[in-house]
Amino acid sequence: MDSSTQQKKRKLSGHPQSEVWKYYEKQPLKSSPGHFSAKCNYCKKTWPRGHVHELEDYLANKCKECPELVSSFYLGVVSSRDFGDEDTTIPLSGNNKKGKSS
Repeated sequence: MDSSTQQKKRKLSGHPQSEVWKYYEKQPLKSSPGHFSAKCNYCKKTWPRGHVHELEDYLANKCKECPELVSSFYLGVVSSRDFGDEDTTIPLSGNNKKGKSS
């Protein structure tokens, strides 16, 4: 296998890049391959290591320079992530299966 084929395989491994990175300038971290520092394209705030959830939260709630359309979109992403998969039903009885009380 030649080196260009090996490089292509390496680029395809791992998680697909999140769409949120379109709104940030990223620099690879030498100390942690596959991870990046982030700089907001709108307000230029920086993160030493960009975590997708933090970057989404920032666009949704904190960046004052972010266009309303982008902010609204990420507000929906954050809401869905934080509240969409949780079980919001209220138990009807006092039975919980964690243990017996005497």
